Amino acid sequence: MKNDRPETMAEAVYMANQPRVFWYSASSGSLDLAITWDDAVSCSVPGQDATEAVRALAALPYIAEQLEDASADLIRAELRECGAWDAKQLADDEENRLRILWIACCDIRENSLERTA
Repeated sequence: MKNDRPETMAEAVYMANQPRVFWYSASSGSLDLAITWDDAVSCSVPGQDATEAVRALAALPYIAEQLEDASADLIRAELRECGAWDAKQLADDEENRLRILWIACCDIRENSLERTA
């Protein structure tokens, strides 16, 4: 997706027919995040650094509230299962919130687009 525009017809059709809010559920089933399609896509563009987009999304009140409600230990456990971060990196609760948000956005985008394939 470039400039909030779909790259394929399948993506355009799918987006036009979807509700605005998507749910991410962590593998444990103990963490759920509601994220709009536009927000999820803004943080999950393949090949692009999403750091600033994820930080901006995390600052939105509807996302910030959800992240604050999530247990730091639960987020850390979810990220540990991914195996992409070591114990020292996982000690930073704020970065962990950003990491789980990024994962949620990517998951929403990928799972949503897979349904159109």
